[in-house]
Amino acid sequence: LAEIGVVDTETDSVKQNIECILGESPYASNSSRFYDIGSPGAMFIVIDPRQKDSWFPSEIVPEIAPCSGLVRKDDILYEFNVEAVGHDPSLSIARIE
Repeated sequence: LAEIGVVDTETDSVKQNIECILGESPYASNSSRFYDIGSPGAMFIVIDPRQKDSWFPSEIVPEIAPCSGLVRKDDILYEFNVEAVGHDPSLSIARIE
């Protein structure tokens, strides 16, 4: 997968967590309702469902859904997990190799 969509009401916190591992995004975003973090081939798209009502360029409504996977950066393997906790998801990312 080249992109993972993360729906979270705390987009700034999610952005900081991901950037600690993947570094700052090469794409500028000055909105807390939408962030794209990472690089082509390993991109997280983070949106706040209270502020953005559809995934661009579609009309698909963002929904909180758990997922997990692996991301490799600079020959280091990281695992990410998105867990639905109540109405808000929780994202974690950690080095495993």
